[in-house]
Amino acid sequence: AHVMNWMTDRLNTDLELRADYQRAHDYYLAKRNALADLGTDFSGGGMPDRVKCLHVLIAYALAEGPDHFRLGTEAVALAADHANLRGTAIPATWPTCAELGITLSDFDFSNAEAPKTPNTTKGK
Repeated sequence: AHVMNWMTDRLNTDLELRADYQRAHDYYLAKRNALADLGTDFSGGGMPDRVKCLHVLIAYALAEGPDHFRLGTEAVALAADHANLRGTAIPATWPTCAELGITLSDFDFSNAEAPKTPNTTKGK
């Protein structure tokens, strides 16, 4: 759906968003290094220069909450609203795409299937 490209493009043009992403990266490193300093400035998901893994952003945002960093909040909202995960895998109170000013129809999710319901009657 080109969500990562959309986010990275915004990092390159929105200084406030870029600063927010840098703060999230620095916070992650400080928290991780307090547990075990790995001697590196690598965090994950492409931070702080680009977005290359929505899974990392989603996990980080879910661990820290919706007010921690904008791109994580957006990634969770996109997953919640696109895949109907709100109230199950994602808290019902998480900000919606509409509340964040994101229009799902701006993205082509044709190659990103929503989760399928497991067939619980198979083999019966």
